[in-house]
Amino acid sequence: MKRSRLALCCALALAGCSSPTTVRLDVTYDASWGLDGYSVAMDAEMEDAAVAPEVLVTVPATWAGTSQTVTLWGLKSGQHAAYGKTMVTPVRGHEVRASITLTLLSCSDDGTSCDDGDACTTNDTCTSSLCSGTPLSCATPPAPACVDATTLRTYAATGTCAAGSCSYAPTDTTCTCANGACRTVTPSGAQTVSAGAYFACGVKTDGTLACWGDATDGATTPPAGTFTSVSANYAFACAVKTDGTVACWGLDSFGQTLAPAGTFSTVSAGSNFACGLHPDGTIACWGANTYGQSNPPTTGSYTAISAGDLLACALKTDGTITCWGYDDLEGTMPPSGTFSSISMGNGFGCGVETDGALACWGNDNNDETAPPGGTFTEVGSGASFACGVKSGAVTCWGVDNDGQLTMPAGTFVHVTAGNPFACGQKTDGTLVCWGDNTYGEATPPAETFQQ
Repeated sequence: MKRSRLALCCALALAGCSSPTTVRLDVTYDASWGLDGYSVAMDAEMEDAAVAPEVLVTVPATWAGTSQTVTLWGLKSGQHAAYGKTMVTPVRGHEVRASITLTLLSCSDDGTSCDDGDACTTNDTCTSSLCSGTPLSCATPPAPACVDATTLRTYAATGTCAAGSCSYAPTDTTCTCANGACRTVTPSGAQTVSAGAYFACGVKTDGTLACWGDATDGATTPPAGTFTSVSANYAFACAVKTDGTVACWGLDSFGQTLAPAGTFSTVSAGSNFACGLHPDGTIACWGANTYGQSNPPTTGSYTAISAGDLLACALKTDGTITCWGYDDLEGTMPPSGTFSSISMGNGFGCGVETDGALACWGNDNNDETAPPGGTFTEVGSGASFACGVKSGAVTCWGVDNDGQLTMPAGTFVHVTAGNPFACGQKTDGTLVCWGDNTYGEATPPAETFQQ
């Protein structure tokens, strides 16, 4: 055996160190092997180097004081021909020495399987009396995942191999995280999926709009752009853009698609009018005003709004409800108490009280104001029926002439009720609709929508 001194400098970042932390290796090998290069591996880091008098490894100062494994490969024509390992304990800002002996990776029968000693290669095969394998591909990072409700973790597309296992550099992003993705925070009372009379619209995960069902008056042809929420009603709809302005489309017989200038946090479409909630908690309405439905209160501050057939209600900052518009069916006479959300239908409304119970008021021709008991997280009011989310399941009540009360199985996070149909959003962002499907309103697109 011949004793040689070989050199390699692995440039591993040394932020904030005035003197590098180094390991100098004395290497024993046989010159007759004809090695023409070297590669050093320390954990996941590896760089190739030509033959030189010494091996000098520069390591991160953070490794100081911890025992580390150094693996040195001898190369021949770019293939691993020999290797050795040694243990060292780096000292911060100083150089330590260690000895390492290389072992020849030889084989005798070309084309046969062998072991090149590298756990990060596969299909090791004997070629020209040398054993070598194909480097393990590290190109399948873990799927993005929520570390917690406010942190999304993604991984580099290409990883590094050590001891036969691939590792991928993680990146954490602070956001509202659900189902492995950052979600847009939907303001209180805003909808990302909304059922109208005979059509529905939703905000897809990329922020664009999709509508389906009755295309009369262009109701299912939303504008381009990105949006945060949407509300549909009778042949028209409105949505809040990411810049806070409102865009409306569809039937415009009363100016209901002529949204005012300014920025809004939410918007709600009624039968022939619409109302929006400004970021400062004030309300603006436009469109038909036969019954005062476009005359919202001018005092107070509000957190949510919902427009129904010819009336609307809003949730005040103290949790109580204020209503205005057509009042012949007592739809503008909400119960006392405090609520977390409200939803208006045709002449009636329902709200989720702060304790999770439901309360409904107004027109009761079909028991739409007689909700079931239990604790609910959301409620959606339609035409003479309503639906709520209770422990992840959807339950509906009221009229059932088109299968509106034939609820689907599954776990849901949102529900919205239209005229003779309803739609629910599952935990994965997809939609299921039921009830009347004359215009395809109960056949949502196979897309995922914001939650």
